[in-house]
Amino acid sequence: MTSKPTQQTKTLSWDQQNNDQRLLSLQQLIELQATDQYLDILAGSKDAGIETTQLLEIIRTLDPKTIKQVALITRSRTIAEALVALHGENADLLDLCLFARSVVTRKNAALTINDVSLLKELRAKVKDKDKTVFKVVDQRLAASNKIPDTASTDMESTDTKNTDPKKIAKKNKIKESTSKQSKSNKETQPAFPALSEESAEETPVPKTSTAKKPKAARSSKRVAEIPPEKVNPEKDIPLLEAEIEKLSFKNTARLATFRNTLNRIRKQLDSSATDLTARAQALHEAISQRMEKNLAHQEQLKLSTESLLESLKQALEAGQSHDALPAWDKIQGNISNTSGKIRAELQSQANQYKAKLNEFRDWKIFAATEKKKTLIQQMQHLIESRMHASDRSRHIAAMHKEWKSLGRSSQNETLWREFNQFSDKAYEPCKAYFKERKQVMAGNLQKRREICESLEQELEKLKKDTINIAQVNNLLSTAESDWKKFAPVEQSKIKVVQKRYYAVVNQVRRLRKDSLAVNAKEKQGLINQAEQLAALDDRQQAMSEAKLLQKTWKKLGPTSYKEDKKYWDDFRGACDKIFAERNQEVAAFKQEQKNADEVLNNTLQSLEAVLTLEDDAFRGARGEVQDLVQKFSDALNPKVRKQRSQVIDNFNGIKHKIDARYRTLPDKKRQQLKNAIHEKASFIENLEHQLLNCANQQQFSELKSNLDSSDFEAIAPSGKPEYEQTLQSRLELLLEADSLEALQKLAQQKEQQARVLCIELEIRANIETPAEDQSLRMQIQLDQLKNGFGQMKPDRKENARYALDAELQGLCIGPLETAAQQQLSQRLNQAVKKLL
Repeated sequence: MTSKPTQQTKTLSWDQQNNDQRLLSLQQLIELQATDQYLDILAGSKDAGIETTQLLEIIRTLDPKTIKQVALITRSRTIAEALVALHGENADLLDLCLFARSVVTRKNAALTINDVSLLKELRAKVKDKDKTVFKVVDQRLAASNKIPDTASTDMESTDTKNTDPKKIAKKNKIKESTSKQSKSNKETQPAFPALSEESAEETPVPKTSTAKKPKAARSSKRVAEIPPEKVNPEKDIPLLEAEIEKLSFKNTARLATFRNTLNRIRKQLDSSATDLTARAQALHEAISQRMEKNLAHQEQLKLSTESLLESLKQALEAGQSHDALPAWDKIQGNISNTSGKIRAELQSQANQYKAKLNEFRDWKIFAATEKKKTLIQQMQHLIESRMHASDRSRHIAAMHKEWKSLGRSSQNETLWREFNQFSDKAYEPCKAYFKERKQVMAGNLQKRREICESLEQELEKLKKDTINIAQVNNLLSTAESDWKKFAPVEQSKIKVVQKRYYAVVNQVRRLRKDSLAVNAKEKQGLINQAEQLAALDDRQQAMSEAKLLQKTWKKLGPTSYKEDKKYWDDFRGACDKIFAERNQEVAAFKQEQKNADEVLNNTLQSLEAVLTLEDDAFRGARGEVQDLVQKFSDALNPKVRKQRSQVIDNFNGIKHKIDARYRTLPDKKRQQLKNAIHEKASFIENLEHQLLNCANQQQFSELKSNLDSSDFEAIAPSGKPEYEQTLQSRLELLLEADSLEALQKLAQQKEQQARVLCIELEIRANIETPAEDQSLRMQIQLDQLKNGFGQMKPDRKENARYALDAELQGLCIGPLETAAQQQLSQRLNQAVKKLL
């Protein structure tokens, strides 16, 4: 069923969109057919203002399937007893025994089933799950002498463990009355109760099987039925002595039974049996000590149980069933190990939470049902998924495990059949996969056997030939790689081939280890010989024989890594002693080379530093350059000349650059002219930048009115009228600009002039022009072709002279925007250097 337990008030909230009208008429109830609320109302789970008799009349008109659904979910004793009587099929009664919510429904259904084989099946299913139904079925089978052998064994073993006389009497009474209950039950079950409206809610349907007699009558009957127990002190005392050693003071029930048995034995002891009396007294003292400890233990259990009850209360208030149910089990376990007032008090405190716990269990069953339905849907979706078979198999196993962990649920058998059916379909692709995987594993097994055979053959060769350690290492590495590659292998067959593989591998490793040991011994012998040679007076003979030892060393095989390094260090140390004198000469030569290299590198760095000087400083560094060149030549002696070709090439390259710069370096007169023009141009450029960087016209006007150009006249003239006139014109144009816009327009005109100058220089220097000036360059080249048709190409000196004049012209052009000035100045300097 999909209806959920509720903790709402007994007033049924119906149709919130229609102002919460109450369902008061039967016609409204009939309109709710095939809905969960409809079934809950019929089952009495929700109060709709309808009497129980009316509900029963409605149920009578329904189909058997719906009646069964109502019987499964009802918690009303009256409705449950009435609906069980309506079911005549044993299969329906079996479902009610297994899945009904109400214990009354399950118990009455168990009492109604008349098929012995079905009762046996039911008994097996409810064992350890539903104590009430199991007890009823067990009694009916016992009464009819049809109980299985395993059941009787269980009951006998239980009875032997339970020595409480009251419980034994109760079991005897149950066995005697079971057959009468099963017979009278069929006779007293009504076909359908006809109750008046006044008594329908209160008066239960008569049921002989559940009728109880007064407590006093029951207790007196049990006392009468207890058979007198006979004790045999000679036999029983040794048994009690053996038991007392193992009996713990924490076992409350057994302690009480033990003491009662001992008291009966002591009462029947003869005064003449002094030995048995003494032994009984010793048992009495031992059990008394344990009983005292047991009282303290029960007090501790009480405190522990009260703490658990508080935890249970909090868990129930928080709605945490996963904490509440385990706490309840611990509480019941503690209570079962107490007695007397403590047990009664704790049981009374625990009983107040029983109803809430039952509700939680119902919720748990409902949640398990919903979760199982979800698992069914997931399993159904898994059928159509494209998941790999191995992953699919793991998912199926995980879902089966989760299903098992959910425990009992409503419609348990039906849901399991559906789940198992989808599981079988989902597992179909896995069968083919595992079949193919088995074939792959068989192939891998064969390949691994071939690896073993190959290793065994190589092992025989290694035993006959001289071992090459490198080849052995390669053999083992290849075998290990192939072994891992051919996996997996069937587990039932892997041990044999694995044992065979590691056996031959260990033999190969043992041969390798023996070979390494031989090599180590030979290397140690060469080390001893070298140490002896170091003591000879004839150094020449010692060095000759040491060279032979070195050749022999190279032919020896390796040892382990750590040993090899140690042997080599020892051998090399001994040889170094032999060649110590020659090594000193070599060291001196190396030091000489090192010093020469240092001088050469320092000289190159000094020459490179000269190249970075300004023109004036560079002009005055001629003497320093000559000294550095001479120093480099002195350091480059004939012994190291061939080994220092790269250093020589670097030196020649730097020397060529220095010579080329000296050739293009302007004379002092030209430099003075450039400095004078640059000073005046810088003064004007500073004024231009201040005005061009103004934010608005007002700031421009204020700044221009405060400009002071008187210092321009104080700067020394260059002596070249054409440049002086150009600079003076540049200053006048700046002062005549009456607005920021006019100055910016003038800057654009001068920028175009500077671009033309740069392009003309780039054409002469035969270097690339940026993409944005390519069209202007083509136009200038066409004009030059027209004007220079028939003229000779300018020579180097003419180009150099033109470049120097263009450099000075570039200083005089302005105003220019900052970005444009930086770009064009860089292009101009690059072209000038190329022409010079």
